[in-house]
Amino acid sequence: MMKIYGTKQSSASRCYWAAAEAGVELENVPLDFQKQEHKSEAFLKLNPNGKVPTLVDGDVVIWESMAINNYILEKHKPELFGEMDAGSHALLLQWSYWSLAHLQKAIEPLYMQKWIGPMSAEGVEAAKADSTKWLTILDKHLEGREYIVGKTFTIADINVGSVAFSGKDHIDYNAFPNVSRWLAALAQRPAYQQVYG
Repeated sequence: MMKIYGTKQSSASRCYWAAAEAGVELENVPLDFQKQEHKSEAFLKLNPNGKVPTLVDGDVVIWESMAINNYILEKHKPELFGEMDAGSHALLLQWSYWSLAHLQKAIEPLYMQKWIGPMSAEGVEAAKADSTKWLTILDKHLEGREYIVGKTFTIADINVGSVAFSGKDHIDYNAFPNVSRWLAALAQRPAYQQVYG
């Protein structure tokens, strides 16, 4: 069984979702962050960044959640890469990377307040404005589309969806009807329900 360091409350959640879509189980290996176990010599041999998620599958060790998703799905459910022509594959990567580089970077300060403490009112407004900029791009892209890329559910929906869901408690998504519709459909998937309940 593949082992993963990182809980469903961390960015590892998208890895659990990918695994559930592929019908495989991940064994969670707990880390006590208060005891700095993620900075221990043993863990740093697996992931020199000292972060989660980290996946261990026999001799294969992978960190970075989207790389982990690629591995899980390529090994267990490659059909979630959709049409595997070069253009479609590039678009899967494009939207996945975009969601990390822009949307998650914008939303992250809002949900990280739970762990690192509240931001100033100005900081909150700035993060919401930045998030709105990227959500507007995503909403426009989803107009007339059921999925991020192509005509079927793919890894891009997991990767981008996991980021977009993280802003729902902090931003009014009524301004993004296409994003809201898409997320509502994703939330009905059995694998999503299995992970996020």
